Amino acid sequence: MKKPFESEERTGLALQSLYEKYGYQPYKMRKFEEYDLYAGNKSFLISENVLTFTDPGGKLMALKPDVTLSVVRSCRQGEEKKICYGEKVYRPGRDGSFKEITQVGVENVGKIDLYAVCEVLSLALSSLLFIAGDARLCISDTRLFSFFADKATSNAALREELKNAFTAKNREEILSFAKRGCDGRMLDRLAALSSLDGAPCEVFPSLYKLSKDRAYVAAVKELQTLAEVLDSPAVFIDASVTGDLDYYGGVIFRGYIPGVGESVLSGGQYDPLMRKMGKNQSALGFAVCLDSLPPAAPAKYDADLLILYGEDSDPGTVLREVKKETARGKTVYAARTAPAGFTAKSVLDLKAKED
Repeated sequence: MKKPFESEERTGLALQSLYEKYGYQPYKMRKFEEYDLYAGNKSFLISENVLTFTDPGGKLMALKPDVTLSVVRSCRQGEEKKICYGEKVYRPGRDGSFKEITQVGVENVGKIDLYAVCEVLSLALSSLLFIAGDARLCISDTRLFSFFADKATSNAALREELKNAFTAKNREEILSFAKRGCDGRMLDRLAALSSLDGAPCEVFPSLYKLSKDRAYVAAVKELQTLAEVLDSPAVFIDASVTGDLDYYGGVIFRGYIPGVGESVLSGGQYDPLMRKMGKNQSALGFAVCLDSLPPAAPAKYDADLLILYGEDSDPGTVLREVKKETARGKTVYAARTAPAGFTAKSVLDLKAKED
């Protein structure tokens, strides 16, 4: 079911309001961080290019290209918190020039159990369905790829190349790694795994057939539980969804809407990143990139109601009318005369009433 896209601002406010209803506390971050935060984690960023400047004290600073790294740095050891945010980040666009990008999202830091994962995925799904009624949330678990890849090769560089082929669902390239010393039987499993993409009822029987190993089966069962709890035709299992395994471990997901070729929502569990930054705790979150959304349809009217008042109108009376109508959910424009070209669904002429 298609629905008109809301404006970027309205979408951001609506989503943050949704997250706050689940106990996520609004979180405000600085626009910049010390550059070393990003220099040491460039592979986690979408682009390695970061805008920098030197502050009056001689310290190299960076305009924030990412929210998650700032959140992790701000966490105290052992701290548990649920936060939501609406932030600007600064990244190169497709043309190479830097752009200001608006993101909204949530981060759950602390003890991540199965309910916490379900809650975050549910919020991700609700976010997508608010944006577009026929959205698609694709879920996987990094442990599925890692289980077979770790058995295929112990070479970290080869495993990274293999992951790229796996993410691209390139069966022939995956199998070609046998010529480079990787275990052919495991490559067969990886090639089969990379192609598993569809409705949960279609995918899980094939997932279970790939291995009877206890650890692998446990990961598949957890993924199946998540899909069953979400219980939505918008939820798909796509085993090829992965991320940087130095940062992500566990559930990982991407969100798509019609008319946009790339994901508009991305998230996952990032315990390895927490450990890398010296935090012995779990964390899970996602971000919606509002700049990826199609432009909202032009409004048919400038306001639902135009209230016209006279020079001698009582301001209290005018304000009461405005409050009454806005309380009903209407947008109201009150003025002595309407601006040139202004349109409204209806007009309330208080001057005529007073005459």
